[in-house]
Amino acid sequence: MRAALLTGCLLLPLVAAACGGASLAAPQACPTATAMPPTPIDGRGLFREFLTAQRQLLDQLKARQDQFLLDHPNRTFSQDAAFRPAVAKFIDQSVCIAGALRAIPVPARPQFSEAAGSETAGLDRYIALLQAGRRAVVTRNVTQYQAFYDGLGAAFDAVQKSFQNPLR
Repeated sequence: MRAALLTGCLLLPLVAAACGGASLAAPQACPTATAMPPTPIDGRGLFREFLTAQRQLLDQLKARQDQFLLDHPNRTFSQDAAFRPAVAKFIDQSVCIAGALRAIPVPARPQFSEAAGSETAGLDRYIALLQAGRRAVVTRNVTQYQAFYDGLGAAFDAVQKSFQNPLR
């Protein structure tokens, strides 16, 4: 399990680079990490690896969102030729990272099961919002894009909150 977590974290930059593109073609499938043979690790080490992997992916999602908001500081749907491909790329990469975060195996301990459910639900809502934003950009639907833009901060905050479970 530790090896799979480490492999996923090491491959994340490649995953992020491979997801999406400059055009508005359908997003490419996110690459999957290949599991390495497991190495023995004690319970605390497993827990630490789990939390580290989650934190790294959350930090990458946050950094992408912060950059997106710097590049597009208001909810205006721009007619600039670079706007739609840039937004689609942000969304595609964010969906890949959120999917990788969702796929991190949860340690088999009772205190994790409840937290994993709220994390999954929060990520599912965030991914659904991102996908709605992509549809809005592809179809040039200004109203739907603005709804996506307006909901982005709250959706990400909910994801972050779900990962700050006090049971951990």
